[in-house]
Amino acid sequence: IPVIFSSPNKIAVIEIDGMITNWKSNQNILFGSTVTGAEDIEKIIEQIIKSRLYKGAVIRVNSSGGSMLGADRIYQAIEKLKENKIVVYTSIGNIAASGGYLVALNSDKIFCNEIGITGSIGVYSIYKNNERLNKLLSIESTVIKTGKYMDMLSTNRKLTKEEKVMLKKYQQNHYKHFTRLVKENRGFTNQETQAVAQGQIFTGKQAKELKLVDELG
Repeated sequence: IPVIFSSPNKIAVIEIDGMITNWKSNQNILFGSTVTGAEDIEKIIEQIIKSRLYKGAVIRVNSSGGSMLGADRIYQAIEKLKENKIVVYTSIGNIAASGGYLVALNSDKIFCNEIGITGSIGVYSIYKNNERLNKLLSIESTVIKTGKYMDMLSTNRKLTKEEKVMLKKYQQNHYKHFTRLVKENRGFTNQETQAVAQGQIFTGKQAKELKLVDELG
């Protein structure tokens, strides 16, 4: 049907399902896992705005988080919907934790099931250290680098004390950004923000009592 015959009162439903990444969305058919890419969500939102056919959007979140950068990109994209006078509601499915909660923060309203899981306002990093395994298998590696920290997250050695300090500072900066968004969007004080942050998770019912979500349903 030509666009000129389309209704100008549409409501978009945008799925944020599975792990959030900074790149494209994909689905593992073999294991049934789904990944939501910030790059694809940005494109979808651009299309919604350009069409001028949508008055509202429902962000359906079922994600335990993932990339902090990816989640923040989706957050910024959702902000563009609101700037274009599109009302945004978030519906939390089974779980919207960590980055999954971050993408919901700037919605006009957040809805959650009583037994849904949300929160997990925090940041963590994981890296593998295969040093002992390499020794066991007699695997040797040679690193040629152009800077002191170029191999900082190499799986072939442990982090130095200095590198651990650097990584913690990096995490702290991201944590401050996350908690600032919680404070601004939920109208919390610093004390109220820290009371619900630090990686804690809550049921939907608890989240409603703590004002992390607006309505149950």
